[in-house]
Amino acid sequence: MEAFDATYQSFQKLYNQAKDFVKFLSTLDRQFKNINRGELTVIEETLPSLLTGLKLIWTISRHINQTENKFEDILEAISNEICNKVKAQIEIQRIFRKKPEDAIKIIKQGKTVLEKWKNEFDATKRDIETQQTIKRWDFSKAKEIFSQPIYMKKVLEDIEKACIIYQEFLAILGPDLAAVTGSSEQIESEKDKVWDQIKKLESFPRDVFSDKYASQWKTQFDQFLAQIQQIDSHVVDLIDKTFSE
Repeated sequence: MEAFDATYQSFQKLYNQAKDFVKFLSTLDRQFKNINRGELTVIEETLPSLLTGLKLIWTISRHINQTENKFEDILEAISNEICNKVKAQIEIQRIFRKKPEDAIKIIKQGKTVLEKWKNEFDATKRDIETQQTIKRWDFSKAKEIFSQPIYMKKVLEDIEKACIIYQEFLAILGPDLAAVTGSSEQIESEKDKVWDQIKKLESFPRDVFSDKYASQWKTQFDQFLAQIQQIDSHVVDLIDKTFSE
């Protein structure tokens, strides 16, 4: 009978904890739906209220702040969902097919969302630390939880740089230069060379946003920059030759 009572009390405790989690997390239903279904701009606008809500339930729930591992799981699930939404909007195989200005705009929005997620968490953590009555957010998994958004932002900066480079070449190697140089075929050839290098980036064979393949991506992007530098030299020579004749 004593064993039964002990088991029953254990189950009752778990049941109360689960009920507490459901009750408080349901207050963030709108924010969770926005992250799950919304565009990047909606996710960005949702993050401040999401962190405010997480802080509130951490403060007033008698179970949640006593089970840090479960709260870490919630943070990790949110972080993964945010990263997945950014990935879905910025696929390496498709992003370069958009107009450069459109691609750059989407990439900037993705970077903003990832950065804001980390910044809002850090700001909330600092706010909690100033209030001695609230248990601190000293989560052992915090570094792991935010490693993916941090790395993804770094890769997005590379992709954005590639888009800007392509945009600049399109502007330079346009009809005006063709009219001045009288070398439209040569200009088209240089444009094709730039696009060939872009295609090598978009055909990256691994998950470009996974830090498991960070070294492979760095190698590929460094090769891209080196090739672009050579193409840039050819274009400069072409322009110099035109105006020196």
